[in-house]
Amino acid sequence: MSFNEIKQHSKARFKCESNELASIREYVRLKGLSLGLSEEEAFKVSLAVDEACSNLVKHAKKRSLSENGFYICLKIYSDQNQFIVEILDKSQPFNPNSVPSPDMQEYFKQFKRGGLGIHIMRSLIDDIAYFPAKIDKDYNVLQLKKLIA
Repeated sequence: MSFNEIKQHSKARFKCESNELASIREYVRLKGLSLGLSEEEAFKVSLAVDEACSNLVKHAKKRSLSENGFYICLKIYSDQNQFIVEILDKSQPFNPNSVPSPDMQEYFKQFKRGGLGIHIMRSLIDDIAYFPAKIDKDYNVLQLKKLIA
């Protein structure tokens, strides 16, 4: 099925602030449930979206190209086979797919804390795609896909 046949179901905008993360998680979870995801799968998608948005709150807000406040926009698409969340932002581009998977044995040996957000996202989502902003496109787009079983 081509992307053109996938239907956009909703669009929402949230301030890029940590106190918005609970609202973002609940918005994604409820949309997932209404579009065919199980409770467990909806939770996984909402957690992955939360992780991506947490990274925006922590890192990208400081590097924002927007002068009128920094917002995170979410778009939700689906068809009978997949549930897609797009996270749009106007920060400096950062492709999470460029981050290598961590060596977990080494991570635990060194008693590290943090830095596993992208690893967590990969474990919860079936596909992650990233499209940086361009001259003709204002937003970076992080696309998270979950297959509907």
